Amino acid sequence: MHHPGDKTFWLNLFDRLAAKGHQVRVLSVTYEPVTTPASYAVDYIRPIPVVVPSSTGRYSRENRWLEGTNNYLSKTLSFSRVLRGVARARDAFHPDVVHFIDNYGPVMMLVPAVAGSTPTSISAPTYFPRWMFYDAFLRTSFAPFDAIAPFSDAYTHRLHELGVADRPIVTIRWGVDPDRVHPATDDERRAGRLRLGIAPDRTVVMWTGFIQQTDWKDFRFAYRLGELTVAAAPDRFVFLYCFKPAHYRPELRELDRAGLRIVGSAPEYEDARASADCLLSPISATRSTAAPPLTWVEALARGLPILSTWIPGADEAIVPGESGWFVGSPEEGQRLLVGEGSDSTHLALLRAGARRIAVERFSLDRAADQYVGLWKQLSAGAGRGK
Repeated sequence: MHHPGDKTFWLNLFDRLAAKGHQVRVLSVTYEPVTTPASYAVDYIRPIPVVVPSSTGRYSRENRWLEGTNNYLSKTLSFSRVLRGVARARDAFHPDVVHFIDNYGPVMMLVPAVAGSTPTSISAPTYFPRWMFYDAFLRTSFAPFDAIAPFSDAYTHRLHELGVADRPIVTIRWGVDPDRVHPATDDERRAGRLRLGIAPDRTVVMWTGFIQQTDWKDFRFAYRLGELTVAAAPDRFVFLYCFKPAHYRPELRELDRAGLRIVGSAPEYEDARASADCLLSPISATRSTAAPPLTWVEALARGLPILSTWIPGADEAIVPGESGWFVGSPEEGQRLLVGEGSDSTHLALLRAGARRIAVERFSLDRAADQYVGLWKQLSAGAGRGK
């Protein structure tokens, strides 16, 4: 099951499962029209949007509907439709396992009513406590499932700390296909920089957001780091701040400065990604646990080292000196970039290390095999209470 906030990982995973001979039926909770894939069956469920006062201010005015379908009130109201979809799919498809890739909160306690004797599992992408009842709601939402699949070892450890340990908890990370996601070629790099008007000898730092656990505070951290770095070395760096269409606003162009560029279109983003030397992605939510984000995983597969702040789980993708750096402030980030971060030999080693980490730790095939292994155990009666 997926909704518009999920990334291409799931679509690629479903394709890979189908290619391996597994039967997959997807319930897609999506507000906007989507294209039906050829390799697996999809039932579409339209969520009930609920417009709430924006807590993050991340979405543009034209895309507030996304925020209206990505909050717990909307999810709770929409869940009756999800349950009916599960019941229909169970009767028509007779699945071995029902797996949820999104957490709808305490209302998940109703899942057993429609799953019946079919084992159930759920993915757990991020731990992001934003209010006082978060932990209690999290435990309640996971309670009916036979197995949980966190996206990081750090989140697995956190679930054990929360007392959610009476069922299989298996870390299954995001994955990328290294044959499809790979470093830009020299020609792609030159062409991207030419279209963006960036000199070949500049070190290009890319920020892209917003990802799951980032907000304007993190953008301000990244923008301030850029200001300090360009002021210290104006002829050596270009920072590209890439906003997804749902978050881009024309007034952001007012932040354009020499060496600091706002990117708000898909073609510009593709050129930025081809031109970049590293990804800048601070996360200030220090009480949370990183997935790590799929954006990071794709950056590593493209050979882009990552500069971030540290939170639990981040070091599963960022290995200092091998695939990136951790810094505690914009000032520390500026000193690092002006020093070792602009050294071409050091950057080349980090780019190779980033690609290696992606292949070794974040393989799509590995994730597919782990999910299949977990589901086979559940269908064979190896889940909780079986």
